[in-house]
Amino acid sequence: MPGSFDYFGLVERLCREGNVSRAMELVNELWRNENSPSLITCTTLIEGLRRTRKIDEAYEIMEKMLQECMLPDSVTFNCLISDMCDAGRAKEANKMRLLGLNKGLDPDTVTYNILISVNPPKQQLEFSWLHAHTKEGTSAIFYIMDQQKMIRISGHQLAASPSYYRLVKIASGAFWDVLDKRCWGSSHGWLVTLGANFEMHLLNPLSGGQISLPPLHKCPNLNLVCTGKSFRNSFVYKVILSASPCSSDCVMFAIYSDNWKMAFAKPGDVAWTPLSCIRGHVDDAMCHDGKFYATGILLLAKF
Repeated sequence: MPGSFDYFGLVERLCREGNVSRAMELVNELWRNENSPSLITCTTLIEGLRRTRKIDEAYEIMEKMLQECMLPDSVTFNCLISDMCDAGRAKEANKMRLLGLNKGLDPDTVTYNILISVNPPKQQLEFSWLHAHTKEGTSAIFYIMDQQKMIRISGHQLAASPSYYRLVKIASGAFWDVLDKRCWGSSHGWLVTLGANFEMHLLNPLSGGQISLPPLHKCPNLNLVCTGKSFRNSFVYKVILSASPCSSDCVMFAIYSDNWKMAFAKPGDVAWTPLSCIRGHVDDAMCHDGKFYATGILLLAKF
């Protein structure tokens, strides 16, 4: 067989006739003979496999393509992502997104729209985001951690394409939810927000979900005398999470009162529990393997 021959015409005809199993055998034969099929041949085969609901086989071909840095068009990629999510395989679909990302295929807004729309909700994925206010105050910037990409979302943004509408609507809603609030880029896809009315929430900028947190200004170790605006701007230093708030293992840890006080709570608690066993000025804290570590002046603690 000539080195440049890739069975495209035959693969196309077999797929059109519904004989996708034979078409896949031919493409795999090319790979076994170290004669990589063309991009259009692989794309045609994937579409044929999708039409006959052979999602496992389509995923196998896509994985081989990406491993060889053969990047598909966004339509084919997103359609397969959607098929996998519909089949209850959202985690595998996300792995394919990450493989594509590592090979130079940037997921677009439609990709994320599909992944965050997974049902049932317990199969939904979480993405790590950082949020930053812009100087002009009319838009928000979200940074996708694993993609190392900035996305600017305007409060007045509209989507021309229905495919983009849901994500833009969610992200724009998340933008309005953080206006005039202090915001920490926490972890596990969630942000912590604090308003001048003392209200604290966990906010997922992709799903639009919010979880109310206990009122920190009513913590038993405080005799608070300050305005809500002052409390928002400077009284609370940091809030971090040990796990996703969707998990029963999630614990939230707060540093406040000019970094001299600490407290913890779990989602659903009605009040924060002060941490009174440790005294000193806390410079920072982090969570590792389910444990919180705090450092400060004459202080190194694990709890």
